[in-house]
Amino acid sequence: MELSEQHIEYIQKDLSLRGITINELNESLVDHICCSLESSEISDFNQAYLESIEKFGSGMLPQIQKQTKLLLITQNSIIMKKTFYIVGFLAAFLISSGILFRMQHWPGAGVLLVLGVAIFNFGVLPMYFMDRYRNSVSSQ
Repeated sequence: MELSEQHIEYIQKDLSLRGITINELNESLVDHICCSLESSEISDFNQAYLESIEKFGSGMLPQIQKQTKLLLITQNSIIMKKTFYIVGFLAAFLISSGILFRMQHWPGAGVLLVLGVAIFNFGVLPMYFMDRYRNSVSSQ
């Protein structure tokens, strides 16, 4: 079966009406459905489309969207936690190095301490409180 631009637009609009609001997910599903339609033996677009949607589970589309959102949130959370640990390590390293430099009366101690405290106050603490807030909101 050959698909026209009108067929593709119809599929996109239909998926939106079925609850798919994430653009990347909509595009991916349109691509999969188009591949399924092009390999279909049925020549009637409407019949082939309904059969293709049933293969994907027409009632499962909102659940696919929900799982995709959860996956995106989980990936963002992992990235944020990695950033939190790296920035926290950097702040602790700079503060401890600044203290060591201060005790040994080496030059640069003040710069290390100021940088470490600034990174801690403007990097670590905001990420910590943002994570706590997200956890409290998601648990409700």
